[in-house]
Amino acid sequence: VASADDKSEMTEVYSLLCIGCEAASIRQLAQFAKENQFIISSASSGEEGLALLNMVTPDIILLDAQVSDSNAYELLYRLRQIEITAHIPIIALTDEIMSVLQQSSDDLYFDYILIKPIDVLHSWAVIHKMLNYAP
Repeated sequence: VASADDKSEMTEVYSLLCIGCEAASIRQLAQFAKENQFIISSASSGEEGLALLNMVTPDIILLDAQVSDSNAYELLYRLRQIEITAHIPIIALTDEIMSVLQQSSDDLYFDYILIKPIDVLHSWAVIHKMLNYAP
């Protein structure tokens, strides 16, 4: 149990929700999660990711644009309609950047797009920037 005196030593822990991301990408991110003060939750599909929101309130979402069970933009739209995810950063992970850009509009877009294969150090830098947080 932390006391008031311990507050100065406590650091905030952030939550990253990965939806549809490949296991290898999640493992790579997990290598640096603790030192970046993050807990990673993952869902293999869009529907699983939406259901997980009943248990997890993410600070940021990493969404694979090739998510298995839905169109990434349909899922992005649904996430923007949910109160707890309406204003948090959502980052696309893709190996087909042009298809992601072509589907975006003025009203519906990802906050950032990362290209596969994942560059872990760059990914963490982007995540920190999206949260206006520096480790």
